[in-house]
Amino acid sequence: MKKWRDLSALLYMPLAIMAVAAVVLGLAGRRSHTDYGAMPNCIEMFQPAEIPESFAVSVSERLKTELPESNIVLKVRATGEQKYMFQIFQQGAQVTQIFKGPEDLQDQVIWLTDSSWRLYPDGMQADTGFVNLMREGKEYLVFLDGEMDTTAARQDRPVYRALEHSLIAPVFCYENFENVAVEPSDEECTYVPYEPVKDNEFFAVTEKGIEAMEDLKHSMLALYGG
Repeated sequence: MKKWRDLSALLYMPLAIMAVAAVVLGLAGRRSHTDYGAMPNCIEMFQPAEIPESFAVSVSERLKTELPESNIVLKVRATGEQKYMFQIFQQGAQVTQIFKGPEDLQDQVIWLTDSSWRLYPDGMQADTGFVNLMREGKEYLVFLDGEMDTTAARQDRPVYRALEHSLIAPVFCYENFENVAVEPSDEECTYVPYEPVKDNEFFAVTEKGIEAMEDLKHSMLALYGG
């Protein structure tokens, strides 16, 4: 009997060692995971994508007619909050005026998101819909599809999705900013360091592209001056 116990111990020992190793590696992986949602202004660590000139011009022109057809049009004040979940990020805002949409949205604090708002930690790159993150305390004009079903995600407040397929995130500040175009160093992609464009409202490869986006913004603000 003792011989069988000794043999069993020899057989199960490697399995026990593997189990312990798995636990240790799992804990180490957890410790090495970066929680970007807990880091203020973490966007500064990433390289945002700029929109090529041809797309900036054509999409901006298209959106002049499509954006006013959105289901919800709001003026909001940015709270400065950001949340990151599975690469997708959200931005906090308080509704200050309703141009189109449910009346009960007035004064609500909500999350805004866009299908293009994504972070890619592996390459430290960010897709922001070619629009910089909202600045805390500033007022923005936003065009939304509607409220998302977030039952499974246990969100702490309603989440509203920006107009789908807009390519350029339909989020425009009521103040103006000086936008600069930075030429990407890589011909195969348009990601650039955040530092030289951190004060921008829009991210575009060329000045002509920026001008097209600024013209779109001013066209929308003329309609919804508030």
